[in-house]
Amino acid sequence: MWDAVGVIQVANRLRNSVLGFNRLQYVFFVLIGYASSQVHELAHWATAMAMGAGQLVMGFDRWCLSGLKGPLWPVLAAGPITTLSLALLGLALLLHGSTQLVKRLGAFLAFYNSVLDLGSATAGMVGTLLGMAGEGPLYDLGCSELAWKILLAPISALTLVLCIVYGARILQVRLLKLASGLLLPTIIASLIIKSLDAVAWLGYGRGYPLFTVVHGFIAIVMLLNAVALMLLIMVVKLLKGQNH
Repeated sequence: MWDAVGVIQVANRLRNSVLGFNRLQYVFFVLIGYASSQVHELAHWATAMAMGAGQLVMGFDRWCLSGLKGPLWPVLAAGPITTLSLALLGLALLLHGSTQLVKRLGAFLAFYNSVLDLGSATAGMVGTLLGMAGEGPLYDLGCSELAWKILLAPISALTLVLCIVYGARILQVRLLKLASGLLLPTIIASLIIKSLDAVAWLGYGRGYPLFTVVHGFIAIVMLLNAVALMLLIMVVKLLKGQNH
């Protein structure tokens, strides 16, 4: 039987050839990205519930509501503002964290959430300009989450630049290595979330028992989020063990 020490020793030998982070740290980043995305969705949920939404259905990456008692814009704005807040929190942890683990956590938060906003804003603009179905008009903050993402994109871009510049200095790697090393797990986390969201809405549409709505969430979302939280706690404990 392998114990935690054995897992750490194996992870230490499996160094990433691009950045020098071991595989356990990459798992940590993917889980942080997943958790950040779900906090984004949770912000939508909390705002909608506070405003008395008549019906709310939350997936991993998309949501729908009806019967809202008030304007829609606070619900739309809640997710992008939360994502930006996570990016800024990450930048603060990177710059002022007391341990390497905290600094790495900060770098991951700042990078992932900045890229999440910028990537979503860019994809939404391109899709809208090409006439594809999107998140709404580009400039109407009252009915479009995309408009909020575009509004906050300059701050996200600045946060991303600062994350890469200071992250490379603090973590002692080159700029391009940091950016390219963190981009792959960012893509992996995004693909996982998009895939899970597609499955969740498919199951909800077909009325499967595990995909019923519980307190505004498709049940499978709550279940997998609980599993992801447990995995994140385990990985943090293993990473702490690496530093001792």
